[in-house]
Amino acid sequence: MTIETESTIDDTFADRLRAARLEGGLTQAEVAAALTASHYDFHQTTVAKIERATRRVTIGEALALASAVGKPLDDLLSVSDEPSSLVGLTLRGSALEEDMSRWVESAEMLVERQQRLQKLVDDAAPEVRDEINARFALVLNFEFALASARRWHKAE
Repeated sequence: MTIETESTIDDTFADRLRAARLEGGLTQAEVAAALTASHYDFHQTTVAKIERATRRVTIGEALALASAVGKPLDDLLSVSDEPSSLVGLTLRGSALEEDMSRWVESAEMLVERQQRLQKLVDDAAPEVRDEINARFALVLNFEFALASARRWHKAE
C-alpha cells in the first residue's frame, strides 16, 4: 500500500475540483461567488490557483469547494485505483447493508401492522369495510413516503 504525499493529494484535489466544476457547467467566478457566500474571501483567481495546485486550501475551504461543485469531499480527494478508495467503497457498502437491514425491518413491521389491521377490518361490519380499507391505504402510503423521505434526507 502506498502513502500519498501532500503534493499528490493536492494535485488530485486540484484535478478533481476542476473536473467537477466543468462537469457542473460552472465557471471559476461562480465557484468563487459560492465560496464568498459561505464567508470565504474568494475570487476567480483564487479558484484558478487552487485548480493549478499552486494554492493550498484549508479543510473548511475544501468542504465549501466540494459543496459548491456539488460533490462529496471524498470524491475530490480519492483516487479510484488507490487502496484507500477501496476501503471507502467497502465502508459505503457496509453502510448500505445496514440501511437495507433497517429498511427490511421497517417493511416487516409494516406488514405486521397491515395484517393486524386487516383482521380488524375483516371483523368489522360490511358497510364500514370500504371506508376502513380506503383510509388504511392512505395511511400506508403516507408512512412509506415519510420513511423514504427520512432515509433520503439522512443520505444527503
